[in-house]
Amino acid sequence: MSIVASHSQSTAVAVREERQTRLTDTTVPANIPADPRAKLMYYLKSICYVLNLTDVHPGVKRLTEYHHYDLSRKDIDTLIKLCELLSPHKLENKCIFEYADLSANTSNRFYDVDEIRQQVLSATTTANASIAALVGKSPLFASATATSSLSIVLGGETYRIGKIMIYRRIWIQKNYFTPMQLLRRNSSVCIIL
Repeated sequence: MSIVASHSQSTAVAVREERQTRLTDTTVPANIPADPRAKLMYYLKSICYVLNLTDVHPGVKRLTEYHHYDLSRKDIDTLIKLCELLSPHKLENKCIFEYADLSANTSNRFYDVDEIRQQVLSATTTANASIAALVGKSPLFASATATSSLSIVLGGETYRIGKIMIYRRIWIQKNYFTPMQLLRRNSSVCIIL
């Protein structure tokens, strides 16, 4: 007489999404001239880098070349308007972040942001017999990656955030607030000869 064991099996499948953010430091040292135009141009260059705006218009690129800061009055007015549009108040905690704990020799840093979404598919097989045979079987994984869909809206335009900048308060004061104040004051002066 032979005994035949009948096994009934069921498979449970679960899918969950895991997200992981990876930051890659892309900071390059910069030597900014002490002129307020150069400092504001460097601010604009930094924000254009974060928002990937450098290829938008050749005129914008020219206004980010902070070593060539001998600008016409019209260029300075354009620079001020662009920097007002891209002011820290509009970008703070979206793509630029104040971080007081940066090292003393650094006042800002840039990072590429990659958000990896991974769909994990796990299959578990159970049976009413030979449970021990299932011990040690690992889940099956299927994954897909996608880049971040973080975005910011400025002036009615949507920009994908692929980079962030962190800074100490002194950086924003030195490269935005002080130069804006000096250049606005000078732009409001009208001398008639």
